[in-house]
Amino acid sequence: MIGNDVIQGNIVTDLKAATAITALLASAGEIRELQYQGADFAYPALRVHVDDNAPIVIREQCDHANLTFTIRAFTEGGSSRSSSTLAAAVNARYHRRNFQGTGWYSWFRAAALLGPRRVGERLWMSEVIFRGVVYPTSAFVTPVG
Repeated sequence: MIGNDVIQGNIVTDLKAATAITALLASAGEIRELQYQGADFAYPALRVHVDDNAPIVIREQCDHANLTFTIRAFTEGGSSRSSSTLAAAVNARYHRRNFQGTGWYSWFRAAALLGPRRVGERLWMSEVIFRGVVYPTSAFVTPVG
């Protein structure tokens, strides 16, 4: 099974290379994992989180997994519009997209595009939830016994 750190890192790297997305941000450096706890934080920003990465147990040799991940768009200001715009750009980037990661690939589909909500004074968050199946690009079989 492919680790969450690999999947999340690949998605963050891909977002940082997407000029249609980075043009809407303070900088490409504001695309990070959700758990980022650094002191330097600027808006608008994107945060990526792998919600669920569960193996599909249909055969012992199968290393496929069902994947759910969320990308959160944070913006600051008097209006939630920029948060919606950023989430829509993320949705356009990944909905119905074949994705190649490091040692894996998937076909992403949007599961939900959640409208903005206030999460602080003048701070807005929109979310896009995606689903896919992770297929390792190199098959390996662990010997039994």
